Amino acid sequence: MKQRVLSITTSIYYFLLVTTAHATSSLDIKVSKKTTDDDLVGIIQGVGDAILAVAGALAVVMLIIGGVRYIISAGNSDQIAGAKKTIEYAIAGVIIVALAAFALRLIQSFF
Repeated sequence: MKQRVLSITTSIYYFLLVTTAHATSSLDIKVSKKTTDDDLVGIIQGVGDAILAVAGALAVVMLIIGGVRYIISAGNSDQIAGAKKTIEYAIAGVIIVALAAFALRLIQSFF
């Protein structure tokens, strides 16, 4: 049973990882010999966006893993408690990523 759950969880993880990799492949960072303040701001914005995308995808993956753990807990109270903690932490992660994205956009509006 554990091996089956592990294989399902790994399959979901790799599927989301591949999807995320293709989604972020359009990130275009230009490096030139002469860098200006606009180039530096663009690089920082690109890196910040990439970090937020990875963190958001990871939080969603953890939410899915928590849901799968909850479903397969089979009434075991210890496993249910662990799954609920995973879901709670994943939701907290989504909120933190959303707040970080808001803060990043707020800071970008000044530049």
